[in-house]
Amino acid sequence: MGLGPWSDDVPRELVWTVPADVDDLRFGCTVHPDTMTAQLVSDLDGERTKPRSRVDLSHADLALEDLPLALGVRLLMRDADGHPFDGGIVTFSVSPPGLPTQIGQAALVDGVASWDDVVIVAGAERGAGFVTARVEARRPFEDQNATRPFVVQ
Repeated sequence: MGLGPWSDDVPRELVWTVPADVDDLRFGCTVHPDTMTAQLVSDLDGERTKPRSRVDLSHADLALEDLPLALGVRLLMRDADGHPFDGGIVTFSVSPPGLPTQIGQAALVDGVASWDDVVIVAGAERGAGFVTARVEARRPFEDQNATRPFVVQ
């Protein structure tokens, strides 16, 4: 399929679709006729716009004899290019074994949301607990979830 001769100053856009067995990579090239320069636009099935998030804890291993203990919870979030993600509300859920889940919220500012006054009280049981952070993201991003386990020994 040819483009035909350049007859106007409007950039032409070519779009190819790679077969699905190549992860549905889509790319296009816009050629500007006056300068004969091209601009490549690509998107790996939306992956380029997906942010990355990680939950960090001040303590990953808790000892029963140290309870009650303050647990600092922090969510780090970056866009696909590694820049801090800004804007959005983070809902944290802290679920120690044998205790009710605690829920708190924080704003995501410069890629970080923190909840520093979580207290794991006496009465927790030995076993695995977890922290989940859910980000209500702004468009064009989808909401994100990140989970981090911890252990009470």
